Amino acid sequence: MLVIEAHRHRTRERNRADALERLVSLIERAAEPPKPRKATRPTRASRERRLAAKRERAGTKRARRSVGGDE
Repeated sequence: MLVIEAHRHRTRERNRADALERLVSLIERAAEPPKPRKATRPTRASRERRLAAKRERAGTKRARRSVGGDE
């Protein structure tokens, strides 16, 4: 539920029209799609964290491999 109060003007009709205009502008602003996020380069620290995680996963998989190779 949305309640819009209007007390700017002296007459009830003007206040109703004012409230209706504000409601319409609120709906129009809500209907606009948000601006797309501007892509940025990953930071050096985030790249290093990603590569460290990849090395760790690779080491885990390497440890699971069979040594003999006869399977």
